[in-house]
Amino acid sequence: MSGGHWNYQDVNLTELLIEISDDTYIIADFPSLTEKLTALGKVLEEVLHDLDWHVSGDTCIDNKAEFQVNCINKLRDSLK
Repeated sequence: MSGGHWNYQDVNLTELLIEISDDTYIIADFPSLTEKLTALGKVLEEVLHDLDWHVSGDTCIDNKAEFQVNCINKLRDSLK
């Protein structure tokens, strides 16, 4: 099985962000926040997946500097 470096807790984190943002009570009271939590959850899911596979040896991130910049930009853009 691929990944699992953090005992799949990264999946729990991203699912929690998306679950919070799907809560109708939260959506009604905090619409902008739920939008950002959803976007952040989706980007974190992608970033953490790639990191997990890298540290687990399933894949290799060759250009770590470029990967970092791309991830930071994706995270920043998700919160705009």
